[in-house]
Amino acid sequence: ELAHNAWKNNSLAPIAKNHVKNLGSEILETIHLAQMKNGLVIYVDKHNPVQPIEMFSHAERIDPGYCTGVGKAMLAFMDERLLKKSILLQSFLKYTDNTITTKKDFYSELKKIRSEGVAFDNEEHEKDIICIAAPILLKNKIVIASIAITSTTKKHTINDLRHFKDKLKQTAANIGNDAQKWHFPLKNENSEDIWQ
Repeated sequence: ELAHNAWKNNSLAPIAKNHVKNLGSEILETIHLAQMKNGLVIYVDKHNPVQPIEMFSHAERIDPGYCTGVGKAMLAFMDERLLKKSILLQSFLKYTDNTITTKKDFYSELKKIRSEGVAFDNEEHEKDIICIAAPILLKNKIVIASIAITSTTKKHTINDLRHFKDKLKQTAANIGNDAQKWHFPLKNENSEDIWQ
């Protein structure tokens, strides 16, 4: 119900659709577009290459924020008050050997993400699944979503994914610009309407 309502009432998917498709067609990898509600990631769009890789995610699926690239990219760029509220909603369960399971380690991870401008999922939610994710920001620096390039360890390493960083960040910026033009989100009081 949470995913359906987000999709129906406040989804960035229609605005971002062509950007998601163009990025996926250019680099031939899986692209995810995600938003967040109550500390949880909601996938609002997904573009698969011709030969998709098997993974749990699909449009309208809900996942944790702390162990997914799209979730970490959004959390890292939230304002401090919303971040604290969202951190309290994270379970920090261990999904794989690489999952971050303490708040202290997670805050260190967020600091790295802010410095680099992108987040990585290094098999933290699903074994063999890796991604690079970038936040989608409005001009006032409010983060409204994130976009990720997702692959598998059978095909790429985390360092390989760094080669997509510039294209990914440019796509995120383009989506943010279009969202600004379309006045997304329609309601916005310090981004509370997006996240809570």
